[in-house]
Amino acid sequence: MTEKKVKDDTAEIFAKRTYKEVKIWDWLARILPLTVLAVLSVCYFFKWTSAIELILEVSIIVFFVVSFIWWYWAIYKIAVAIKYMQLTQERFKQLKIELGKFKKDLFNKGSQSR
Repeated sequence: MTEKKVKDDTAEIFAKRTYKEVKIWDWLARILPLTVLAVLSVCYFFKWTSAIELILEVSIIVFFVVSFIWWYWAIYKIAVAIKYMQLTQERFKQLKIELGKFKKDLFNKGSQSR
C-alpha cells in the first residue's frame, strides 16, 4: 500500500469519525439542557429547594466540563482539517505540474508527427 493510499484512507476515516462525533455533540447540546430544565421544573413544582440547589451546582459543573472538552475537541478537529486542506493544496499543485508536463509532451508529439 502506497503512502498516498494510506493518507487517503486516513482522511476518509477522519471524516467518518468526525461526522459521528458531531452527531454525539449535537445530541448532547439538545438533550442535556432540556433534561436539566425538566428535572429543575419537577423539583420546583414539588418545592424541593435543596434538590434544586444541588441540581444547579451539578449541572454547572457538568456544563463546564462538557464545554471544556468540546473546546479542545473542536480545536483538534480544526487543526486536523487544516492539515488535510494543506495536503490537498499540495496535491493540486503537483497535479497542475503533472498536467503541464502532459500537455507539453502531447503538444511536442503532435508537432513531431506533422
